[in-house]
Amino acid sequence: MLIIESIIKVMQCLDTKHKIQYFIRICITTLMHFTIDQIHDDKLKFQTVLICIKVYEIYLKIRSLFGIKYDEMMVYKLLNHIQSKKIHQHENCLLYVHESIPTYDLNGIKVSIVIPTRDHFDDLKRCIHSINNSTYNNYEIVIVNNDSVEDKTITFLNDIDALIIDYPGQYNYAELYNIAISQCSGEYIIMLNNDTEVIEPTWIEQLVGPMIEDPTIGVTGAKLLFADHTIQHAGVVFDPLTKFFMHIYSGQCDHIGNEYKFYQSVTGACMCISRELYTRSGGMDPNLRIAYNDTDLCMKVGKDGYQILYTPFAKLYHYEASTRGHDDTLGKKWLQTFEQLYFLQKWENILA
Repeated sequence: MLIIESIIKVMQCLDTKHKIQYFIRICITTLMHFTIDQIHDDKLKFQTVLICIKVYEIYLKIRSLFGIKYDEMMVYKLLNHIQSKKIHQHENCLLYVHESIPTYDLNGIKVSIVIPTRDHFDDLKRCIHSINNSTYNNYEIVIVNNDSVEDKTITFLNDIDALIIDYPGQYNYAELYNIAISQCSGEYIIMLNNDTEVIEPTWIEQLVGPMIEDPTIGVTGAKLLFADHTIQHAGVVFDPLTKFFMHIYSGQCDHIGNEYKFYQSVTGACMCISRELYTRSGGMDPNLRIAYNDTDLCMKVGKDGYQILYTPFAKLYHYEASTRGHDDTLGKKWLQTFEQLYFLQKWENILA
């Protein structure tokens, strides 16, 4: 109810044109997340995508009444993205092997790897064990424990060589990172989901190295793959039509997205930034509890003149959503929509 009241308050501040835009956007967001995520039959899922296309066409026609014009082909490009993201069309994707891997000398600097978790013992254990196979050794693991209750998780946390920071109460991705990073001793911070698994052993060097060599780079992000070797993340861009940030190449095989590239944002599932820059930028915005907090951080860093680099040479699996679960409840759906509206208003001048 609090989320709905917050959305109503936002809409009360808007003129008629923007009321219609935001209302339809909320309807579209709810339709996409609810119907597509909850349908397991691929044929029915594709039919739902077609319905989404029709909804967007109506959206465009309504917006055109107010003199706002968009290229309608953007609708189909967007839905192609949705289709590729929700329906993996490749059954036999293989890991791409680089002919050569860049080498970086980190000069022995300390790196803090911060991992939030709430139980999910198997995911956390797999993640930690994969980190321990890294070629770079001067790192600390910082685990932010958000009310884990399972005995095997608690035993694991007690036995592991890591700094454990307890973060009780309501999950707030932004706030828990702000608290954890203030207690880190590393010069560079790698923000990492507990549902990841390192593939490339030099991943730490690949994330930190470019920032050491080029001071204009403020944030780096890794290439993330689903378990079937299709791409989950290879950079993030803003779509002015849908007002969504989208993952490039999502659902495609690993043979693409294998070059350095600068983007507006990278995902916080595996993101690296210097502790000094994180602190100077104000850290993550606690008003963005579950969504857009990583993109908001990248926007702040970019506004200060730094570049956001995607590197394909730091590669991990991302089994996705084990940290806080999927956005599959009504409360989470509305909260995500509200946070999207908050984010868009905050960066309206830049994203317009």
